[in-house]
Amino acid sequence: DVLEQLSDKRCIRKITDGLPVNVTVTASQVKLRGNYIDVANVKAAVEELANGSYQGQVTLSSSLLSALLSNDGSKPLFEMIQNETGATVELDEKSSAIKITGKKSFVKRAKFSVFDHLESHFCYCFSKL
Repeated sequence: DVLEQLSDKRCIRKITDGLPVNVTVTASQVKLRGNYIDVANVKAAVEELANGSYQGQVTLSSSLLSALLSNDGSKPLFEMIQNETGATVELDEKSSAIKITGKKSFVKRAKFSVFDHLESHFCYCFSKL
């Protein structure tokens, strides 16, 4: 049971991975408190523990989403990234994001690959800081 696993302090330490998130485990739920981004990362780790699958995303600007939708090459690009990394990559128009699902290490690799490919194919949508 996931709640049982989360009651172990070592498991909480591993899931929070040093992030300043307060984790409270009760008999029926897990409460996370902290910075929105840190909480989202810990929530994804808890969901990975519960479901065996981690989910990440690359949020797209409206211009980049339009460019991807008008370009028929995005589907083969996503399939290539899936084959390279082992993570599932799909375009979610509703949330204007590329959703990446799989083991956490696969998702991280796929996310870097998505950024690399987006920057090389749609460089006019990116600016270096």
